[in-house]
Amino acid sequence: MAQYVSPHPGLEGSGSAFASVAAALGAHGDIGKQVLSTLGVPELVAGEWYPLQMLLDLLKGVARASGDHTLLAIGKALVDHAVWPAMPPSIVDALQMIDVAYHMNHKCDGEVMFDPATGVMREGIGHYRCHPEKHQIIMVCDTPYPSELDRGILLGTARRAASRGVRPRVDVVLDESRPSRKRGADSCTYRVTW
Repeated sequence: MAQYVSPHPGLEGSGSAFASVAAALGAHGDIGKQVLSTLGVPELVAGEWYPLQMLLDLLKGVARASGDHTLLAIGKALVDHAVWPAMPPSIVDALQMIDVAYHMNHKCDGEVMFDPATGVMREGIGHYRCHPEKHQIIMVCDTPYPSELDRGILLGTARRAASRGVRPRVDVVLDESRPSRKRGADSCTYRVTW
């Protein structure tokens, strides 16, 4: 899936999750306000839903103004603002749960894309696929979000899960030997180690 391009016009993202933009910008919050202003939105409100393309345009504008490192910070902060099922006790379980949380924070044609009561997940927005291996986890992300935002989500989730027990050093790197959305591919592959 291409970065910054909504795959369907009926997709929406949660304003609660995107409160992470303001949190990550901190003292540089004027950048986010300026980008939102150009999009015709005064601010993002928790509990509201916004067109996914508008949110992607916001991220693109923030990245242009302040760089990819800000997308990484937004992704890490997003973990604390998005709707989540209970945070699992291990890094592996937490990374496996990202896909569910991702779908819980998006709507398609007015319906939330994951219903915890039925376990039904709607397709159409991509996935965070988790492949545990010995001493690492391979994550394949085929979302419309920018690569560095996804890396931040993975890093924030792994660190949050790790903070529940012994605090190992967690690292998430883009696997440059595999296809990447940064180079026009449909997905990015990350290696998570601790």
